Formats: sequence, C-alpha cells, structure tokens
Amino acid sequence: MEMSSKIFILTIILVGVAGCYQKPQPSEGLSPKAQELYDEKIAARKADLERECINRVVEAAQVKVDSILWLRTYQEKLDFFHVPERPEKPGMPVIPKIEDSTPVKPLWQDSVAPPQDTLRRPKKQ
Repeated sequence: MEMSSKIFILTIILVGVAGCYQKPQPSEGLSPKAQELYDEKIAARKADLERECINRVVEAAQVKVDSILWLRTYQEKLDFFHVPERPEKPGMPVIPKIEDSTPVKPLWQDSVAPPQDTLRRPKKQ
C-alpha cells in the first residue's frame, strides 16, 4: 500500500471514532436544591483552581525576584571587592651608549690583595 492510501484509511478511522464520541449531558432530573448544591460545588472548585493558579504564579514570581535580587547583591559585592588587574611588566630600559673611550683602572693599589709569589716563574707562551 502506498503512503497516501494509508493516510486516507487512518483519516477515515479517526473521523469515525470522533463521530461516535458524545459529550456527556448533565441529567435534567435534578431537583432545584440538588442543582443549587451542584452549582455551588462547581463554583467552589473553580475558585480553588483559580487560587492554586494564582499561588503558583506568585511563587514563581517570588523565585525570579529573589534570584534577581541575589544576583544584584552578588555583583555589588564583586564590584566592592574589586582587585585591580596585575600591571604589565615594564620593558627593558634603554641604556645610553657612552662615547668616552678612557680605559677604566683602579684609583688606588689594593692593599688587601695577596702578595705576588716571586718564586713562581712566569709561564712561557
């Protein structure tokens, strides 16, 4: 069977089942007092459902508001205790080149230096 014939058969079955369904009708044989009691119970049930719905909405709103307030408080704490970022390491300083070509030599003779060994022969090169 092709797909279109399967869909056609399924549609006919669903239409047939839907046509057999009837909405239950309230019985017309209720006394006025019973009808009044029935109406009161229906009204009370509707009021309970509406109250429960309002309570659920209020609780959901409270959760959202609480989370928003908590988030704001947390962000304010982070802003208050803000630690500044670590500064970058400076680059190498520029060392100016000295144009003086005078050789560096000590101003005074070192008096603490050990005396030179006179017995040692100088190395030949």
